Amino acid sequence: MDTNNVSIQQIVAFTILMESGHGIINKSPVYIREKFDYCMDESNLKHIEGALDPDNQFKLRQWRETWIS
Repeated sequence: MDTNNVSIQQIVAFTILMESGHGIINKSPVYIREKFDYCMDESNLKHIEGALDPDNQFKLRQWRETWIS
């Protein structure tokens, strides 16, 4: 992974996934790695919302509206 090309939206999507429920405390290493790999894969950037449930998709859209638009 070339971290110079990682989009801030990929990082935000990953952090949203890690904050749900009880946060990082109840996330297994396997889950964290799976979601991290998905979010950091450049080919998933156009579909990054697909990693998120509807509530978290809303959070990502709100973040975009606040910081990107």
